[in-house]
Amino acid sequence: MKKELLPIGTVVLLKGGLKKVMITGYFTKTLKADKIYDYNGCIFPEGLMENIYTLFDANQIDKVFYEGLNNKEYVDYVKYIKELYKKKNNKTYKFDFGLSDESKK
Repeated sequence: MKKELLPIGTVVLLKGGLKKVMITGYFTKTLKADKIYDYNGCIFPEGLMENIYTLFDANQIDKVFYEGLNNKEYVDYVKYIKELYKKKNNKTYKFDFGLSDESKK
């Protein structure tokens, strides 16, 4: 599996999934559980529909069908959200293995 976040617009199939999912965002926290997921996405090709979305982690991705746009804006944004995540959670994000409790450096 890729060691960085996949770009928005990437189309994947999740393990055990029947429908493809298009990545629409990163680091979504659930209201009911104290968990932050790597990605949020919508079903593909339908797109966003009334409150139908999925939250998933990188290790749940079985196959990548299409990788979204990877340009300077994307690279800068990923750098920004990784730093923001680290500041807010006092944790370093490791893309293949989830969160680690590494100390601030």
